[in-house]
Amino acid sequence: MNVRIQHYEEGTPSPAHRSGPRPLGLYYALMQPLMTQTIQSPLFTAETKKTLEEAPLSHFLKGVKRYHNAPWFREETAPEIVWQKGRVKVFHYPHTHTYKSTILLIPSMINKSYIYNLAPGHSLIEHLCNDGYSVQLMDWSEPTSTPTPEPSPKPTEAESISVESSITDYILPYLNSLKEPVHLGGYCMGGLLALAAAQLSGAQQTPSKVKSLSLFATPWDFSKTEAHSQMVKARMAYEMMVKALPIIPVDILQTQFVMLAPMATINRFCHYYDTADENSLKLMTLMEDWLADGVPVEQSVAHTVAINWFIKNVTVNKQWRVNGEIIHPENITCPTFIAMPEKDILVPPASCATLAETQSGGHIHKVKTGHIGLMVGRKCHETFFKPYSAWLDHLTD
Repeated sequence: MNVRIQHYEEGTPSPAHRSGPRPLGLYYALMQPLMTQTIQSPLFTAETKKTLEEAPLSHFLKGVKRYHNAPWFREETAPEIVWQKGRVKVFHYPHTHTYKSTILLIPSMINKSYIYNLAPGHSLIEHLCNDGYSVQLMDWSEPTSTPTPEPSPKPTEAESISVESSITDYILPYLNSLKEPVHLGGYCMGGLLALAAAQLSGAQQTPSKVKSLSLFATPWDFSKTEAHSQMVKARMAYEMMVKALPIIPVDILQTQFVMLAPMATINRFCHYYDTADENSLKLMTLMEDWLADGVPVEQSVAHTVAINWFIKNVTVNKQWRVNGEIIHPENITCPTFIAMPEKDILVPPASCATLAETQSGGHIHKVKTGHIGLMVGRKCHETFFKPYSAWLDHLTD
């Protein structure tokens, strides 16, 4: 594959400076009350000062320092570009064995697409190519200009991309340009984009350019998420933020994710400090690099995600329209694979389950892992990659 993990010896200039976990200052602020409470306690003496060295804050900071000094960095040779419109590209990863079919993968618009191809042995793309599938990956790149607030006229290539235009002006035109139908898959938010594209493709093309639809850790009922209840209470603040900022910076997005489970990242870095296995450390380092490598979000995208999806829950309420059509899984007629991580904090199983229940005839695959672990965890090969390609093989036979 075109991805390798380089090991840089101590004293050798590394290719990048790590600043994660983002936003680092927020994690430190969250833990300060714990430390202050300990110091101000009447039981705190000079003799007990040493206990602070074993406190969570100390382990967290030691874990961050160890992460910043980690010698592993992901490097990727640029794949072939088979299609481009404006800043949006489609990369091609050719099959390495007897050709079976083609898969088009759609990433989220708020994270980098290389989560599909993080590292050797932890890459869905690598696994599918080795199994005989030609993989194509749509990449959204980053906003480069001040976007036009929603609602807006149909965007040109130089303008911003909304959730709706990502489907109507990019995914669908690319699908329509293909000679043969493909399997279509999406991760997290990318799954919602793929679902809408699959429905609209079926309505526009006879036969549809989508052979099957695969949804990986994809939310549907946002009322089942922890974020929904928090965001409904603060709706006015979210609306003000979206209106005020033409592009939402990465650190604001990261802060929202942190507040869903404030101790999750702190505990993760405490574990990073305590981990002795080098392979585990390497994988954890690459995962943290991807998490810190976020994408700023355009105003229209932030409005759809925060207001329409998480707060209004337009998906379940049959109010999400793309190109004039209500998007709903009951309208999907092609075979569907739904991967449901059972330990997912961001997309709880209950949110995913509603999607599965609505889509009659879909294949539900439950995995005892979290949101990111589904795609790149230590056991992703056995628990997700192999069952998924086996399901595809069944359709191809």
